[in-house]
Amino acid sequence: MEFRIGEGFPPVNLSCKPPIMLWNGDIFIGLAALLAGFGLMGWMYWLEKHPRKDLRPRLVPTTLILLLGLMLALGAGFHLISAMGLVPHRQP
Repeated sequence: MEFRIGEGFPPVNLSCKPPIMLWNGDIFIGLAALLAGFGLMGWMYWLEKHPRKDLRPRLVPTTLILLLGLMLALGAGFHLISAMGLVPHRQP
């Protein structure tokens, strides 16, 4: 019995084109939303931990906006997973 290297593996595509998922605009929208969500969460967390100079309440509800940033980041993460094709869609 003879052993050949690469036997039993599918053929390799050696073209110079990037994967199809990089051409999709949904990836860039998802990455921008993910970055915006994490940025919003970080900014609100920093604002909550930053000491105030007076006792006046802030006009910005930091906890609520932090939670909205979390929801935006989670939604963007799910969108990216779906846009990359890692979750199979139902066929009608």
